[in-house]
Amino acid sequence: MEKVLIEKLDHQGRGIGRLNDKIIFVNNALPGEEVNVEITLEKKKFYEGKVIDIIKESNERIESICPYFYECGGCDLLHLSYENQLKFKQNKVIEILTKYSKIESIETKIKDIIPSNNIFNYRNKVTFQVEENIGFYKRKSYDLIPISKCLLITETMNELLNIIKDNFDLSTFDKVIIKDMENGQIMLSIYLHEPKEIDKIEQILASKVQSLNIYVQNKLYKTIGESNIIAKLQNFKFLISSEAFFQVNLNQTVKLYNKVLEYTDL
Repeated sequence: MEKVLIEKLDHQGRGIGRLNDKIIFVNNALPGEEVNVEITLEKKKFYEGKVIDIIKESNERIESICPYFYECGGCDLLHLSYENQLKFKQNKVIEILTKYSKIESIETKIKDIIPSNNIFNYRNKVTFQVEENIGFYKRKSYDLIPISKCLLITETMNELLNIIKDNFDLSTFDKVIIKDMENGQIMLSIYLHEPKEIDKIEQILASKVQSLNIYVQNKLYKTIGESNIIAKLQNFKFLISSEAFFQVNLNQTVKLYNKVLEYTDL
C-alpha cells in the first residue's frame, strides 16, 4: 500500500498523482486528496491503483447515490456534485483545445455548458450483460456486477430488468438491450446462446413492449410486435430499429440541435 497525493483528474475522471517518479492513475480519487492506494497495474511509465482508504478528503467529495458506483464501470464522477461534474467537463474541453489548437486565451472563448434538466433517468438505451446473473461489467474487467436498479435509465427499463431477473433461467442469456423512447415506445432485444425459454420470453414479455426481438447466437430468430419503434424530437419522428444508433439523452439532443440551428442561422 502506497500513500499518494492527488493533483488533478485525467480525462477519464481518474485521479492523477506521482509515485516513485512515475504518474499514477487512481479511480475514485479527487484533487487535493491524500489516499492510501493499492497498485493494480505497473507499466514502464505509469501505475494504476485503487483507493484503499482516504487520509485527507476533498471538500468537493459527495457520497455517491448509487450503491454500485465503486464497482460498476458505468459511471465515473458520481462522487462529485453535478455542478462540479460540469466544471470538470468544461476544463477538459479547454485543456484539449489549448493543447491541440493555436487559439489564444481559449478559456475566455468557451461558453458555459448547457446542463441537463435530468441528472438521472435520462438514458433511453441500456445494455445489460448476463452470466447466470444480470448487470454490468466491473471497470476494466469482465467480472459481472449484478444489479437490481440503474439510476441512469427510466423506471420502465428498471421494471423490465427485474421481470427478467426474477422469471428466467439466465444461464441461456448473453445480453439484454432495452430502448425506451418515453412516449410509450419500448423495444426489448434478448440475446441467447441457445434457443431455450423462447416461448416463456414471449409469454411474459411480449405484452409489455412494442417490439420484442429474440436473437440466438447473434442472429435474429424472431420479432414479436413492431420491427421499429418511434422516437420524437420536437416535431420530428424517427424510426428506431433494434441495431440502430440514436442519441441516448433525448432532452439534451434537442438542446444540442437547437444550438446548432441558432449558430448557423439557416
